[in-house]
Amino acid sequence: MEITTNFETLSKEICDIRDEMRMITKRIDAVEQRLSESEGNDRSITHRCEQLESSSRRNNIRIYSVPEKSEGNDMIREKLGLSTDLHIQRAHRAFPAQRLRGLDQRPRSIVVCFQSYVTKQSVLKAAWTKKVIQLEDNRIYFDEDFTPAIYKESGKYKDVHRVLRERKIKHHIVSPARLNIFCEDGKIKIYDNLSAASNGLREFGLEMDPPAEEPVLDSILNASGWQTRSCD
Repeated sequence: MEITTNFETLSKEICDIRDEMRMITKRIDAVEQRLSESEGNDRSITHRCEQLESSSRRNNIRIYSVPEKSEGNDMIREKLGLSTDLHIQRAHRAFPAQRLRGLDQRPRSIVVCFQSYVTKQSVLKAAWTKKVIQLEDNRIYFDEDFTPAIYKESGKYKDVHRVLRERKIKHHIVSPARLNIFCEDGKIKIYDNLSAASNGLREFGLEMDPPAEEPVLDSILNASGWQTRSCD
């Protein structure tokens, strides 16, 4: 009789534990759902912020390798041979964190904001057409004022850029980190990501190794000595 009573008590406790586990599982599922929704909202907000920042830089260009304190009011017009008024709203040196910490002594880039997007594009076109622009024995460079996120993405095209430059194939990286290749027949090939660009080079008789995939969380943890265990 005592054994039967103990068995019934044990069975009841097991049932109670199962009920609690079901409740915990439901709570975990609800938390995971909320986390998933939160991550989706975060991605949406991040994307929106990136769009807003890119829009705020739409009329900007960056000029690189200009020696400190050598810039002038008419530097752009003089170096590019432009005669029209550029309607520059503001221009200033950038403040990279590395330079503030004394880790980078290269000349700071110059950010120039034009009143008109059309004027900004005409300046870039003139600079890219002229190609080699010298200032005090230094070659200076004109480019878009991309956001840090786009700079990071465009940096992934380094090997593609090197191969195209060696073959003297005209190309350009545009926002948001897309690669444009200008064909001899006047057409423009557009690639939206690095993988598509690497595959597209085959049309030009060029072979490249496929880009390395971003490591997933499991592989990062395993490489650090972590092991995944079942919760059963």
